Amino acid sequence: AGLPVPNLAIDMTLVHPADRRRDVAVPAFELAAGSFRATAPQVSGRRTLTIELSRNGERVFRSLNRIVVP
Repeated sequence: AGLPVPNLAIDMTLVHPADRRRDVAVPAFELAAGSFRATAPQVSGRRTLTIELSRNGERVFRSLNRIVVP
């Protein structure tokens, strides 16, 4: 219906393609229902940005995005 979805928890990670020890958590917080803000730590190279939204401990959304950070 195009309405924001309230009461979601967000978990974001910049995943290194070859070394899990180099994965970086991206702190994020909810500004308003369905609107989030995050600031990524300084990294470079190829990564997979993983975004997971959950409600009451159950994952309701997962997005995997391959990116290149200059």
